[in-house]
Amino acid sequence: MVLRRQIIVDSGIAVLTLLAIVALGLILTLIWVAHNLRLAARLGRRKGFPAPPEPFTLGYLGRTIVAPPL
Repeated sequence: MVLRRQIIVDSGIAVLTLLAIVALGLILTLIWVAHNLRLAARLGRRKGFPAPPEPFTLGYLGRTIVAPPL
């Protein structure tokens, strides 16, 4: 019968190992999220870098660009 089969010790160790790995991943993820939330609260959210000014006087080869104004 299937109900009378016993789980061998190696299977139990494997299941516990997998559960420990999943728990560790969950704990590390929660710590990382809490760390990022603390940074965002203290420093504010990042807005990125402003776009650098683009000079339209010279082209890639160093030649003067002649074009109508934008």
